[in-house]
Amino acid sequence: GTDEEIIRRVDKVDYLRSKGVNPARCRRAKVVGDSMEPLLFSGDTILWEENVDPHIGCNRIVDGSIYVLAVDGALRIKKLAHIKNGIRIISINPAYPPEDYFGDEADGIRLFGRVIEQAILSNKLVLF
Repeated sequence: GTDEEIIRRVDKVDYLRSKGVNPARCRRAKVVGDSMEPLLFSGDTILWEENVDPHIGCNRIVDGSIYVLAVDGALRIKKLAHIKNGIRIISINPAYPPEDYFGDEADGIRLFGRVIEQAILSNKLVLF
């Protein structure tokens, strides 16, 4: 790449490290669907830090943060919150009701990582 692109990448790596994020574990994904509107739109790109172990019990969940996760093998981007004896999966779009999981159901959720950045279609970055 150009010198400017290289400097931007180095600045990004330094920024991620300053926030406690391991750049080597960062992954990008494209948003599909409208369940997270008006925050995330279909076609947006997110940056997330991959967890070492995707089992939900191995990861600290920050209520209200957005995560890349899988339920029954279906990959999703959702807000998470603790509830008594379980986990609540939350879509921002009110057309999609929250989903509650308890016990073995909750243990079956795979938590791949927390979303740390969103690149919307206008190329503006939003940091979480």
